[in-house]
Order: sequence, then C-alpha cells, then structure tokens
Amino acid sequence: MAVYEQKYVWSVLLRIFHWAFALSIFTLIVTGLYINWPWTNTWMEGSHQFTMATMRWIHFIAGMIFICAVILRLYLWFFGNRYEKVWDFLPISGRNVKNLLSTLLYYAYLTEHHEERLGHNAL
Repeated sequence: MAVYEQKYVWSVLLRIFHWAFALSIFTLIVTGLYINWPWTNTWMEGSHQFTMATMRWIHFIAGMIFICAVILRLYLWFFGNRYEKVWDFLPISGRNVKNLLSTLLYYAYLTEHHEERLGHNAL
C-alpha cells in the first residue's frame, strides 16, 4: 500500500494569482466578444440599461485584475517561496539542466524514469 505525504508547495498568493488570471481571461474574452459583436438588441442603449457601457466597464475591471495578477506573479517570481521563484525552474543551474534533459527523455518515451521533484519541472 502506498503511503502519501502531504507537502506544502504553492502559497495562497500563487493560488489567488491562478484564479484571478483564469477568471479575468474568461471575462475579457466574453466581454470582448460582446463589445465587437453585440448579441443583444442595440435599442436598449437608449434606455436606462446601457448594456454596452456596462460590458465595457466589466471589460476594463477584468483588464485591471489581469494586470494586477501579472504583477503579483512577477513579485512571486523573485520573492515567493522556494518553488515559486523563477530560479527553481529555469535551466540555468546544473540541477535544472539535468531535470530538463531527464524530463525531455521521459516525455519522448525514451526512458522510463525521470527526476521526481516538487514544484515545476524545468521543461
């Protein structure tokens, strides 16, 4: 029977980044499509609803959330925990170059084993 051990790798900030990034991209796509091709009746624009203005406002807010998420990720690249830093997965050290080659061989089905590591692999 396999014994599993729970390890803390990703911080709360990185999890917030991923969700903010994904939801902002989805919102930007939906509102951007609406702004380009409105699928509701455009006669509503003259009434109290201002559908296009609301969509543009939501698009603007989603863009700001997207920019904040990118800035948060850049911050975590340099000041996050050990697994979130850019130096952990860029192939600039001997350990990461070895992991890159090992992962490439494993993904190409040329070997059955690769280096197990927490966090991102170098590929």
